[in-house]
Amino acid sequence: MKRAAIRIIGTLILIMSAPSRLYAEPHKSVFGFEFDLPSGWQVLAPSPKGVYSNETLQTLGSVNIFRTKTFGSLLKNVKAGTAEFLFRKNAAGDGFHSNVLIQLVPVDTSKPLACDSMQQTLEKAYSRKLVLKDCGSKSVEGMKYLQYAYERPVQGTTLIHHELPIGNNSKLLISGSGESSNIKELRRFQPKLAAIAAAYINSMQDLGESAEQAYQSGEHGQAFQSYVRLAKLGDAAAEYKVGLLYEQGQGVGQDTQKAIDYFQAAAARNYAAAITKVAEAYYRGTVLKKDRGKAVQLYKQAAELGDAAAQNSYASLLYLGIDVRRDQKQAKDWFEKARRQGHKQAEKNLISIYKSEARSTSLSDYGSDNTQTD
Repeated sequence: MKRAAIRIIGTLILIMSAPSRLYAEPHKSVFGFEFDLPSGWQVLAPSPKGVYSNETLQTLGSVNIFRTKTFGSLLKNVKAGTAEFLFRKNAAGDGFHSNVLIQLVPVDTSKPLACDSMQQTLEKAYSRKLVLKDCGSKSVEGMKYLQYAYERPVQGTTLIHHELPIGNNSKLLISGSGESSNIKELRRFQPKLAAIAAAYINSMQDLGESAEQAYQSGEHGQAFQSYVRLAKLGDAAAEYKVGLLYEQGQGVGQDTQKAIDYFQAAAARNYAAAITKVAEAYYRGTVLKKDRGKAVQLYKQAAELGDAAAQNSYASLLYLGIDVRRDQKQAKDWFEKARRQGHKQAEKNLISIYKSEARSTSLSDYGSDNTQTD
């Protein structure tokens, strides 16, 4: 059996399909699931150093394409591990007109996509006339996801999208693009890919529960491995937990830089506890360059999202007027919110404040009595 070959050209890793097979050996996605890559297709991936060169891109006949804003952004996401780009090699020099892009994107819960408004939504997003071909809900092992396809008449390409939900804050978007000569291949390959990804995401839900059990029972090595797998799918809670394990050196060697990288990734998904960690790093100047103004903004953001530690920290800064305009009334409100969530230090701070105010009031009253005249 001939296996898929891997060629390294310059700084680009190309995973080549085996010529004697309809499909290559299974390819493991950066997101964790495995799938068969069609014959003649390749995967664009960064070198171990995470860089590309013009010489390498020129080998594909596509250097000019990657200088555009769209593909420049694509390269950035591929390097960051939040996107994976598959393409037919013989279409690489012609604008990659036969490709599949797999990427993690945030969910805009305020603007949910619906088939009855899909064409209008797409035309507004792309600022051009589009033709919606089909749109509907699919289901794999209990997971419901959206599938839709549309045409760009001017360019003569059909685009097929699958949107797979991951938790409440992100989704895995699988976007295929092909011309009339190869769209049939894409229509065969992409639904299979979406089904594999959906099944994998479903399996990760059980993994999340077992990871938390391992973490709580002190089996940090097992928890770390599980959380890393979940983090690859953009699970903000898992990214935060990986950051904690790196920070504390539990289940993995201590690495404060990797810890803050994971905290920042989770913070970008509005995970409150992670935002607090990033705020602390900015405030103290540990790992990140000290920026107390930025820290205050992040403490406030996390406090508004309900993180008790952030509420206590933000309240402390407000009460003392450190790096923010002093506002003791607002500070006490934030201390109270944190106290209600069981934050012990916030409770101590409130007790101290009320005792201080009581002493001040008592002294004031005593002084008033002594100044009265008959």
